[in-house]
Amino acid sequence: MAKTYSEKLLDPRWQRKRLEILDRSGFSCESCEATDKTLHVHHKLYRKGAMPWEYSDHELEALCHECHEEKHSVRKRLDETLARLSAGEIEQVLGFALGCLALEELFPDEVEEELKNHTYQLNGWSESRGFYARLAFPVQPEELEEFMSIEPLDSRAVFEITVHGLPSKREEQ
Repeated sequence: MAKTYSEKLLDPRWQRKRLEILDRSGFSCESCEATDKTLHVHHKLYRKGAMPWEYSDHELEALCHECHEEKHSVRKRLDETLARLSAGEIEQVLGFALGCLALEELFPDEVEEELKNHTYQLNGWSESRGFYARLAFPVQPEELEEFMSIEPLDSRAVFEITVHGLPSKREEQ
């Protein structure tokens, strides 16, 4: 008979993984930094068929009960909102989210030397529009075409666009 999720959380492999994540966080909430509250280990995402202990460390975080509940509440609201969007709108949201990650990688401490060698794969106009919107300002269709033609769209290119604008705008100045 298959184990319930609660039974899987009693497995020694999960207990070991859980302690590793709690230790990594210094036994504090990674959101509010509380050290005097009961801590949970939160799965940032769920993969069908994966056991609780089969997740990478970056997919798990230590959260107090209140922050854990809040994460699930926000996820529920996000899922409900995404369910109401068209496919193109969802792609634009995905592009915006990728732009958020790109900025996080580019400006960890506003220091150019810390650029990571990452390439961004954008699939189509909607994702590109969302990505560019996160990096800069509302984009004109002709600018979006220029943006989409940048190969490869890597951390260095994103940094240049973010700081100096698109190549055509740099040439105008």
